[in-house]
Amino acid sequence: MFGTSQPSNIPPQVEKMKSEYNKNPGDYEVKVKGEIQERLMGDPQEWILQAEANKSKSGITDEIIRDMKEGLAAGNNIEDIKEVLGVNKGKIENVIGYKASDMAKQRTCAIKALVAMNKEGGIKRIHHNDHLVSQAAYVNIAMASDGFEVHAGCKSSLDRAGGELTTRTAYEDYIRQHNEPPTRENLKNSPEKAKFLATQYMSIYQKSTAQIGAQNRFGLDATKTYERFVGSEAKYAMQLRTDKVKGSRDYKDYVKSFAESNMGDEKLLEIALAGDIEEITSVIGESEKDRDLLPLKTGVKLNDIQVAAQNAFNARKIAKDAFTFESEIKAQNPFSKKNEYNKKLKKTINRMQEG
Repeated sequence: MFGTSQPSNIPPQVEKMKSEYNKNPGDYEVKVKGEIQERLMGDPQEWILQAEANKSKSGITDEIIRDMKEGLAAGNNIEDIKEVLGVNKGKIENVIGYKASDMAKQRTCAIKALVAMNKEGGIKRIHHNDHLVSQAAYVNIAMASDGFEVHAGCKSSLDRAGGELTTRTAYEDYIRQHNEPPTRENLKNSPEKAKFLATQYMSIYQKSTAQIGAQNRFGLDATKTYERFVGSEAKYAMQLRTDKVKGSRDYKDYVKSFAESNMGDEKLLEIALAGDIEEITSVIGESEKDRDLLPLKTGVKLNDIQVAAQNAFNARKIAKDAFTFESEIKAQNPFSKKNEYNKKLKKTINRMQEG
């Protein structure tokens, strides 16, 4: 995994990709797809991986996968395996083609984004962790498309790696959904795209990264220094949404109410993702101790409530840094730092209310 917590150079392989893209941006993706597809087609392990990933789709069966594994175990090369598969080889070639298309799209968008980051103040932001997280995410997307295995490393890097992993996964999902990288230029005039990226980041963080971070925090669903390792474009998307509602009294009231409520962070995520006011009412109603928040204010806007939940979620994650314990023994008495947490939460709520 490439660096997220200190200034780090883009590796030569990715600099070469940037140079090739700048020479002929219009044809870059097609060229890259051909290169990736050729590499994947010649790798019998990739045939098995893609077959297993797409089992039951495109007519791929357990028998086809077994035939490939037996051929590989016997030392057969890719041409031997194709011969064993017969007419079924076309099914595997099709899913590898889809994989190559996705990887080419991901690489092209990652390279576009790295180029755009320089134009959007990347040099000025180069020492900021959120910029480095975005840079690392794009670099890792590009490197993975070239056959490199991307991983976080040791346990002590989980918090920084968690920020990069969340960012990278959210950016990959955005690219698949919108067929473009989540640059500031692409986000700034589209509330829908900003919402997609912001809520995608939150969802991935809560369902995956926060659980990984718990390994460093004796069970607490957060990571240390949460705000420092939210990728810059994901943070920008959240800020764009906040700027639209920060003048609303309802937004300010509900940021505070939600952050101080008994609802778990996963419930705040549900509210941020809710499709309508009725769904939000249902989510709040599931928490017996929070039913005094109902009924919601008459005429409250859906977006005000959703962004309030987004920033209540953020306020909690930042404040939970108060519960960073030096040892497991101290972590057994988390209430010893309850006052410190409440003090931090008050500050983060004020920050979110101010926008």
